[in-house]
This record gives sequence, structure tokens and C-alpha cells, in this order.
Amino acid sequence: MKIRRLEIAGFGKLCDLDLGLAPAVNLFFGENEAGKSTLQEAVLTLLYGFYQGDRATKAENERREIYRPWHAARYGGTLEYCLDDGTCFRIERDFGTDDVPTKVINLATGQNVTSEFGVGRHGNVPVARQQLGMSHPVFRSSAFISQGAIAELDTTGALGDTIVGLADTGKRDISAARAIQSLDSAVRQRVGTDRSRTTPFAVSKRRVSEYEEELRKYREAKEAVQNAAAEREELSGQLNECKRDLQRASFSVICREIENVEDRLRTIGQLDQRMDEAKAKRDGLSKYSDFPLGLHEQAIRGRQSLSDAAGRVSELRRALAEKETSLAQVGAISEHQKLSGTIGQLLDTEYRDLQDIRQELIRLAESIEEKRRLLEKLETRRARMKTWVLALAILIPPIGIPLLLWQRARSKRILEQEKKGVRQASDSLQTEQTLATTRLEALLKRYEVESLEELEKKRLRYFQLGSSLAELNSLNKQVGEGQSAVDAERERLLGIFQRAHIQERDFDKASAMFDEAYEGKTRYDHANDDFQAAEKGKSQVQGTESPHELAGRHRNLQQQKDALLATNPELAGLRLDKTLDSLRGECTNLGDRKASLEREIAIRDEKVKAGLSAHREGAEIEEDIARYQREVGRLLLLRRSLEAAITAIEDAAGELHRDFAPRLAEAVGAQVAALTGGRYSTVYVDPAEFNVAVKEPETGQIITADKLSFGTTEQMYFFLRIELARLMSNLHERVPLFLDDPFVNFDQPRLTRALDFLARLSKETQIFLLSKDPDIMRWFSGSLAGHSTCRAFIMAADGSVTAPGKRRLGHKEGT
Repeated sequence: MKIRRLEIAGFGKLCDLDLGLAPAVNLFFGENEAGKSTLQEAVLTLLYGFYQGDRATKAENERREIYRPWHAARYGGTLEYCLDDGTCFRIERDFGTDDVPTKVINLATGQNVTSEFGVGRHGNVPVARQQLGMSHPVFRSSAFISQGAIAELDTTGALGDTIVGLADTGKRDISAARAIQSLDSAVRQRVGTDRSRTTPFAVSKRRVSEYEEELRKYREAKEAVQNAAAEREELSGQLNECKRDLQRASFSVICREIENVEDRLRTIGQLDQRMDEAKAKRDGLSKYSDFPLGLHEQAIRGRQSLSDAAGRVSELRRALAEKETSLAQVGAISEHQKLSGTIGQLLDTEYRDLQDIRQELIRLAESIEEKRRLLEKLETRRARMKTWVLALAILIPPIGIPLLLWQRARSKRILEQEKKGVRQASDSLQTEQTLATTRLEALLKRYEVESLEELEKKRLRYFQLGSSLAELNSLNKQVGEGQSAVDAERERLLGIFQRAHIQERDFDKASAMFDEAYEGKTRYDHANDDFQAAEKGKSQVQGTESPHELAGRHRNLQQQKDALLATNPELAGLRLDKTLDSLRGECTNLGDRKASLEREIAIRDEKVKAGLSAHREGAEIEEDIARYQREVGRLLLLRRSLEAAITAIEDAAGELHRDFAPRLAEAVGAQVAALTGGRYSTVYVDPAEFNVAVKEPETGQIITADKLSFGTTEQMYFFLRIELARLMSNLHERVPLFLDDPFVNFDQPRLTRALDFLARLSKETQIFLLSKDPDIMRWFSGSLAGHSTCRAFIMAADGSVTAPGKRRLGHKEGT
């Protein structure tokens, strides 16, 4: 096992720690009270928990209270590690509540695999025990050296029970000897030998012989009444066949009922697991439990309305952009602004006046033209009259001349008068025309045009541009109104989100939070439905019987089955291919037939009683014989089993004597010899009590460790603990070593050798070394600093941790 990350939310004075750990050596350096021992206990507790059983002990409760966080709000942490086979896990524990919620996550799959290890009360999930092959006491006694407790090994017997070994004297381990002695006693007392007279085995054999003799005498007497009993014998054969059939049917019924109970228990177990998984999912989503699902449909409609409104705004913006682009391309806006200063000032009344002036000028021109034509007509008439008068004068000279003169004078006078009137009227019209033209020119000049036609063209252009700009303004207004509708719809949706307890004002964030809450609520409801369905299914499967009652019934049925097999071994493997109800019906029919046959036999027995009255019933004698024969067989089987157990324990003890104990002593001896400069090269270890002794090189005497100096004793136990952990790791899983100031009583040369030993050991085993000794920090800086597989941490008095060259880890303000 290699621990790669440690997170502590709160544990004693430690809080908010997140440490990435090295695979070889991790040195935690700090003064007294910096929290080193607390850190060591935190790792141990994250591995094994506070509670090792379903019933919390007083000592476990007190230890949990001792490490309750000083400053942190949450009591617990997380441990990530990889096993030797490469599988990685994360243990999460929350010590804040009595039930200590605990999760084990397979980091490769992300699945919660807690249930695979078995879940007890108070967070008792034996994941470390199963993966490391060590119980909590064994781990603490081997791989876990607390400050000042280097020689304090397991006192509960757990380590001795885990390592059934032999002492170097060649004697059996105490527990093995005790087991063998108990088994020998059981063989003598509960069975006995073939030569004994009063033991159960001898008594049973004697009883068999006695009953067989009684049966022989009974049969001799029975032979005398054989003829009378012939009919009974026939019925008895039928009865025996019926009994055999009944036994077969009864055995099949029991087997069917066992299968039925097992199916129900298996289904209940699966449903319990399903309920646990659904409850875990539901609890993980409980924060969404009060989400109002009815708001989701409103939100969908609101989002559709918002999407429609936004789409309309987008279309309007596109049309507006196209309109602005087209108007900009022809300079319509600037042109309209320019015309607004002139043509835009033209009032409708003024324009009508201009039209009226134009009409007046047309009328005047027509009138003047009419006067001109009238003058031309007058001139023409005068010429015709002159010609007529000349002709008349020629034709009638005496009369024509005076008449001509008179007519000429008269016509001239009349024509002159008419022409004068026409000219005066024409002059008046021209004067009006001039005035109207002057007025028109003055008005046209005001609007910077040369003619009324140009004015009309510019006015038409002005109105066309105005219409386009009005359309542009209308689009602008529609965009504004559409955006207002979008904003209003957003506000309405935000109101819906607020009713769903989402106070975020950023719409996109609030919308995402709403969707997340809806999804969480949906998953919560699904998990809750799944839980209730499993609970209902369990209730239906369970019926009126609890799992405990079902298990009890299963045991009773199994006992009945075993009892039948003990007396009728031929039933083993029997299965009648019939339903349970059919088998029960068959049992009832066979029972009725058996009772009927027994009544018939009883009737015939009355006939032969006279000849057998001095004897017990043969069936009774046979039953006694069968009972004692079974007892003889059972005792023989028991004796063989006990003798086999004795042989197995002796073989195991011998194997361990040849293997584990010498290996442990040899490994400890090699390290002690290196540490003591070769003075003590032969070491003896008693794995029953874990006492250490050495051979005195000068005298050859065996000296126990307590007779040596305190420092040497601690050094020997240090290597004993290290080698115990290493040898046990070789049996199952390599475990990290947790060493809290183990070298306090080491002198400088032995300290250096011990540290170099740890450096070599770290190539195969992860080491956590906690110390306040500056020499150890200097050794690390000189020997291991810069190695990617090694890391040093500095622990301050306030519980914070820093890695040299990195940011400070785990510092609570004000602590």
C-alpha cells in the first residue's frame, strides 16, 4: 500500500490540510505540540475508524472526543491510496455524528464499493483489515510506532493470534499447545478409545451388541408365529415402502422449502442492498428534495416565450440593420436632414398656395393668349372690312367712297376701342402674371429650388425619405419593445427561479442552477421511488416473517434435512421434479396411507401378541440398534475429525516453527548487529509474547532485552516492529510504516545508521517519519532532499503544515 493523498477537514488541532504524499519517505518535522502525533492518529483513524465493533466502547468514545476538532466545523477527512496490485481507493469518513458515515470509492471506476467490505455500526467498515490482512491492534503493534511507545506491543493477544508461531526453543506456541491439549481431552472424554469401557464410544458399542442379541431372541420368538404374521409381513413391507416414499417426499419438501427460504433471503438481501444504494443516492440529493417540480413546466413555457421573443428581436434587429445599411448606402439620412432645413419647413398651406399660384399663372397665360388671339382676330376683321369697303367703293363709286370713308372711320374707331380694351385687359393680366411670377420665384427661392417642378420633385423625395426613416424609427421602436418583452420575460423567469429558492440574479447562472436543481429533484424522486419500490418488494417477499425469523426457519429446515440425511444418507442428492404444493399433497396422501397400513398391521399384531408378549416390539429394538449404530458412527466421525484437527495444528505449528519465527529472529538480528556495530549478532524472539533476547558475545549467555541499556532495548524493539511489519506484509499487502520520534534515545552513530536503514527500506515500503530532532531534518536535507519520491513537511505550533518551497497548507485564521 502507498498513501498518496491525505485530506483532514478537522482532527484535533489540525484543520483544512490537503497533503500530496511521496511514495518513499515523508518527513514531518515540528516542535512538541505541533500536532505530529495527532497527524499520525488521524491517518490510523481514517484507515480503521474509531470503532472496531458494532457496539461502541467507552474507550473508543473517549478517544473520539479527544480528537474532536478545536477550530474546524467538520470532523473527518479523506485518505487516497494504492494497493500493491495497482488498485486505488479513497476512504471518506465523517466523525461528526455517532453513525460516522463512511464511504470507500474505487478511484479507477468511481464506484462506491463500501458494501463490498461489510458495513457495521459507527462507520465500522473493515476495509483496511481486509486489504492489509491486519486488524487494528496488529497494525498498531507492528507498523505504527507512537511517541515513547516503541516497546509497547499488542497486549490483547491479537498479534499472537494473527502470527501463530513457535519460540526458538522448539516448543509449540502457547495457543497451539492449548488447542491440541483441548482436542486430545475431547477425544478421550467425548469419544474414547477401543480399549476403554465407560466412554461414550464403548457404551454405544456395547448397547448395539445388547440390542442385537435382544433382536435375535425376538426374531426366534417371532418365527414361531410366522404363519400368523405372514399377512402382517406383507403389510409391513408395504408400510416400509410407504415410509420410504414418505421420507423421500418429506425430504424433497424440506429441500424445496429451504430453496424457497433461501430465494426469499437472497431477494431480501438484494432488496436491502438496493434500498441502501437508493437511500445513499437520495441522501446525496437531499438538498434538492424541496424543489417545486410544478415550476418546471412554467419555466419551459417561459423559456419558449423568451426564445420566441428573442427570435423576434433578432429578426427585427436584422431588418433594422439591413434598413440602416440600405439608407446609409444612398446617404438617405444626411439627405433627409439637408432637405429638412428647406423642404421640411414647407407647410401644407404654403404648398397649396404655391399650387394656387401655379394655377393662377396658367390661367393668366391662357387669358393673355386669349387676348392675343382676340387682337389677331380684330386685325383680321379690319383687313376683311377694308377689302369689302374697297370693293363696294369700286362697284358703287358715288356711294361707296363716302360710305367707305365713313365705314373706315367708324370701323377704325370701333376696332381701336376694342383693341384698347383688349390691350388694357392684356396689360392687366401681364401685370398680374408678373406679380404672381415674382411671388412664386420668391417662395421657390426660400426653398432653394428654381421651379415648382423641382420643388415637387424634392418634396416627393423628402416624403419618400421620411417614409423610409419612419420605417427605420418604427423598426427601432419595435426592437426596443421586443427587448423590453425579452427583459420582462427574463424577470418573470427569474421570479420563477426565486420561487424555486434560487436567488442568483445572473440569468444564465440562475437558469443553469434551476436546471441543476430540477435534474437533482428528478434523480432524488427516482431514488426515492426506487427505495420505496424496493421497500415494498421486500415487504411482499418478507410477508409476516422477519429476516431473522426466516433465517431461523432456514436453520430449522437445514437441521431437519441434516437429521434425515444422517439416518438416510441415500437421500443425498435426491430431487423430485414436482412443485412444493404437489409434494405436500403427496406427503399428505402417503401419511394417510401410512396411517392406514399401521392400523391394518396393528390389527394383525393383536393376533401375534400372544407369541411375542414376552418381548419388546421389534421396531423398538431396531430403532435402538439404529440409534446406537448412528451414535457409534457419529463418535467415530468425531474422533477422526478431532484427530485430523490435532494433526493440522501440529503441522501448522511445525511449519511456522521452521519458517516465520527463525525469519523474524534472523531479520531482527541482522539489523541489530548492523546498528550495534556487530556486538549483538544473535537475537532470539519469542513470537508468543514478543520478548527479545540476545546472546552475550563474551559469555555466550542469553540476556533478555530488559537487562540491556534503555537505548539498546528501544533499538531492538524498533527493528522487531519493523521486521514484524515487513514479514507480515510479505504474507498479504505491504503496509506503510508510521514512526513518531522512534530515535529519541539513539546516539548519533546509531541514529545515522538507523536513518540510512530507513532510506533503503523506503525503496519497498512507504515511510512516515515524524520528529522534532534537527539532526533528522539535516540528514533528510543532505541525503533525500531533491528526490521525487521523498518529501519533507514543516509543522507549526498552530497546526499548519508547509512544504519547503511551497505554499502554506492548513492554516486557520486566528489559530
